[in-house]
Amino acid sequence: MRRVLLAAVLVMFAACGGGDDASFPLGAYGAGWSTVGAGIGYLEFAADGTGTVRGLGESDLVEIPFTYTIEGDRIELTSAAGGCHPDEIGTYAWSLDDVVLHVALLDDPCATRASTISTQDWNSLGEMPVMAAEAGGRPVTVATDVGEITWHVLSGQRYQSPIMAFRDGFAALIGDEAGPLVMTSDNGMSWQAISSPPSAPELLATADDELYVVGGESLDEVYKTTDRGETWTSLSIEPPVTGAVLTDRLFDYVVAGPSGVLLRAGPSLWALGDDSLELGPSLWVLGGDSFELVESAPSWTHTILAVEHGFFAVSYLGPDAPKSYWTSDDGRTWTDLKAVPHDLDAQSAFRDKVFGATSPDWGVTSPDGGRTWSEPKLRPGGTGDWLTAGDAGYFAIETVNFAPPRGCLVWASPDDVTWERVLNPWPPPFMGQPVLNGDTILIPSEICDPERDHCQWLDWVGAID
Repeated sequence: MRRVLLAAVLVMFAACGGGDDASFPLGAYGAGWSTVGAGIGYLEFAADGTGTVRGLGESDLVEIPFTYTIEGDRIELTSAAGGCHPDEIGTYAWSLDDVVLHVALLDDPCATRASTISTQDWNSLGEMPVMAAEAGGRPVTVATDVGEITWHVLSGQRYQSPIMAFRDGFAALIGDEAGPLVMTSDNGMSWQAISSPPSAPELLATADDELYVVGGESLDEVYKTTDRGETWTSLSIEPPVTGAVLTDRLFDYVVAGPSGVLLRAGPSLWALGDDSLELGPSLWVLGGDSFELVESAPSWTHTILAVEHGFFAVSYLGPDAPKSYWTSDDGRTWTDLKAVPHDLDAQSAFRDKVFGATSPDWGVTSPDGGRTWSEPKLRPGGTGDWLTAGDAGYFAIETVNFAPPRGCLVWASPDDVTWERVLNPWPPPFMGQPVLNGDTILIPSEICDPERDHCQWLDWVGAID
């Protein structure tokens, strides 16, 4: 494993340099992530000619010291302890062509590799400082186009639900019977369990200072709080037909926004006297303190996003899929938008902007709640997957390797046009959807060994100044 790991980070190490001594970057630089075999790592090096490989190995974290010398387009790595350990000591030629690094092994003094001279091309991943995943460790401040971002890494929760932003902070469900609903009002520095409603919550949505949860054995109980769980209001469910009684599970999705609250239900069964009523996929809208069935709602709405003046929905079933819909009221009337980008994956919304992707690398944006769309444009590093936006700017997650072990990088943009990397976390975690709340970004993540025998949950929190 160490042989594979150092070969990988050597290439990343060289990626920071150029064709002469003067262009070689001294100091502690993160060189991004690269995945080769079972090893993921990065390289730290010092001005005195010493360095350390730090990586996530097959079952543990590894640190491998080395020394180096560089002359022109040649770099020589030597074991810090002498001899032939680590395996990849030797002399390499390197050159940088735009963002592609060409590396060739010239001399292998210990003959640890095949005699054939190997040449490889690698993408340059830049010089963003690496932030080690040590909860409570030293913050890292990075100057970016969206402002200075001071990153903290904190002990996190294994979230059962997406993290939600509301007026006073963030909220999430963590699936812990002792305290399934947690909130933070200090930007993730600490989380507190709050009093839950009578039924254990399974779904969560927030809007301004309101929190909505759905629970109950049949997922047909909805509660609302405006005082951080001190008191809860039960919201009733109006049956589709007077006198009908639910005999099945009901809601599987809740979304709240400036114009109202929507509940989505899958197919459900209702008892009506001696008869039964089968209801297809449906939407329910909050009116006062009760939810009512929307008679004209589109069916099979897989994604519903709250925008400033209504809701945007996408369906991925049927011969014409994907199909999109728009409502400018609280969800009672819907318009078929007809035109929708091919293979649209709608991801997030901010005010009346909707963000999506048509592939991992190509993003699309709607300025008017999904009614019209931009042409697909290439986003850096496959960041079409996880994108969110707010007053502070645009943030996206790049997944470097989809199969475990995975690595992630964080990108930011002030305008969704020019992008720059703003965080290199280490070890490489799997990161979830970024959540923006004012000038704070919170990214939940998990770091697991390759066999997933041990996982650690962390929150990466950025304070934007």
